[in-house]
Amino acid sequence: MGTTLRHPLIPLIAALLCTAVASDALRFVLVPMNANSPALDLMAVGSKLIERGHHVAVVVSNQSVDYMKRAAARHSSNTTGEAFTYIPIDIGLPAVEGATTNLTQMGISMMEKYGAPTTLWQQLLIGPRMLYLMRGYVASPCKHVLGNPQTLSTLKAFNADAVMAVSVPITAAGVSDSCGCMIAHALNISLIDLFWSPQSSVDWNVPQYASGLSPTDLQRPLLFAENLLMWAIQRVAVPLWEAVYPDNMAAVRRELGLPQAEAQCLAKRLLDRMRGTPTRKCESLKEIQMYNWLLEYPSTLNPNQVLVGPGTPRPARPIHPPEVASFVQHA
Repeated sequence: MGTTLRHPLIPLIAALLCTAVASDALRFVLVPMNANSPALDLMAVGSKLIERGHHVAVVVSNQSVDYMKRAAARHSSNTTGEAFTYIPIDIGLPAVEGATTNLTQMGISMMEKYGAPTTLWQQLLIGPRMLYLMRGYVASPCKHVLGNPQTLSTLKAFNADAVMAVSVPITAAGVSDSCGCMIAHALNISLIDLFWSPQSSVDWNVPQYASGLSPTDLQRPLLFAENLLMWAIQRVAVPLWEAVYPDNMAAVRRELGLPQAEAQCLAKRLLDRMRGTPTRKCESLKEIQMYNWLLEYPSTLNPNQVLVGPGTPRPARPIHPPEVASFVQHA
């Protein structure tokens, strides 16, 4: 906190493109899907790509083009913001400034439906339920993008090398599909996931994401059992939930004539093969985590995974001035 980190986009772009220059220009499609935070981060990445001579198109709601230009200019210039190829479309959502309110309302609706978790079991199930609701939330705008013949034709004509998206929900977290994956399949190009979670694919014998546990804690039988249960919920219960309760993503794929996303549940994969259901796996060319703060215990990265510039908390120190310390203490 006492030092200023260089912006995490710089090592990200280096990791993606290394020494790429204008003569090796690549083409990317960004799909912010109208959530405030992802839009800001995706446009920041896009602006750096444009500065390096690459071509970037953005699928954006009609009302949010000016907002996206300002988001791109935050880490570059107005000239760079204008250099994007904007593909405006009615995606069935309000302007990006209001989209965060929609997400908040979704969380409130879920709490009203299921109630605040008061037991360990309810706490473990809140994640799968949230993933299920989030998939339903993003299915509609994804359908608006791919179901519009003019937009789809424009995207294909752009001849992109990869889709850059925030794969919500995270496919590595036991969920098989995302809007970014669906668009990548429709365009038959690679997917780069800019908000993959490095803790969402760890082994059973290491601290699980959001567990708050350390390797030392796992030496205690009860805490080890709790950690193992969290792994089982993510690796077994979430894929099973997805197989038993298909949501709007599968329906959108059927309507658009796309193959179904290959299920992570083995039984569901076997059933799809027996039925002759066409499937295609959702795989990211690169899975990148751009969070500035890493509060979870470190875990091993796979070859296609990149963790960009997290700051790790240092030991606590007294807060100054005293009136601020008093406010924090009584907050």
